[in-house]
Amino acid sequence: MGWSHFHSLVGLSFGRGNQTKDYIEILSYNCRGFRTDNQRGNIGSFKEVIQFLNDKQIKIACLQEFPLSKQKESDQLIDQLAKKTNLKYTYRINNSGLLILSYFPLKGIKTKHFTKNNHFNGFQYADITLDNNRKIRLFNIHLQTNAVTHIAGKLAQQDSYQDKETWLTIKGMMGRYRRSAISRIKQAKEIQVKIQESPYPVIVCGDFNDVPLSRTYHLLKGNLQDGFTQEGRGLGITYAESIPGLKIDYTFYSNDFDCTFSKVHHQLFSDHYPISCRLKLTNPH
Repeated sequence: MGWSHFHSLVGLSFGRGNQTKDYIEILSYNCRGFRTDNQRGNIGSFKEVIQFLNDKQIKIACLQEFPLSKQKESDQLIDQLAKKTNLKYTYRINNSGLLILSYFPLKGIKTKHFTKNNHFNGFQYADITLDNNRKIRLFNIHLQTNAVTHIAGKLAQQDSYQDKETWLTIKGMMGRYRRSAISRIKQAKEIQVKIQESPYPVIVCGDFNDVPLSRTYHLLKGNLQDGFTQEGRGLGITYAESIPGLKIDYTFYSNDFDCTFSKVHHQLFSDHYPISCRLKLTNPH
């Protein structure tokens, strides 16, 4: 209930949004496999996502939950994204839910999934060469899901919480959250090491599946800056479904960057809202 929690959910910066020279627009977006069965309806199509990328002049995009369909079909989707936007450089290993799209060349790329049977949760990183041969390292992250959304949706429709069965369901949901939180902390520690090893300025994007008060958030943030906290505007809630008030998607950056704008775009392309951050490298290594 303190100021830090309020400030993490409500962006109060209004001063520098129009500065665009030498800044690059970065997007993080859990696309939910581009499925259209969102319970709130009016969900955007794949074509509308492409239009969004072009309208916002996105130069780097980190996608999570990219469709795990047949390899040929996935390649066709990536090919469309590359051809119909300015993001011609792409990186995704076969059968992975993580995808990086970039206007700039990608090198030094790597993907790690946390378990062999789950190709949605993991992280990838790539070294990006900006103009004038300046290099940065980009991380695209999708941490362990809580797997409680469906249960929470049913509980939200309950008229009464007097039934024993309902409270057993709540207990089970809290147990799931605890187990997944422990997994995320382990995953965050692994990524934290990789961030600290980077020889270049760092940008970290992704779906952390955890809130700003969590241990996971603080492990990954470390000495980095949270784009929304620094230059966010409006309501910072990034999850669009039945659990209210969740900010679980983030863009962090090292002190080598200046941020002039950050926003959660409240458009229903998925069960997550896309988030963007405008950055300029001011202290290249």
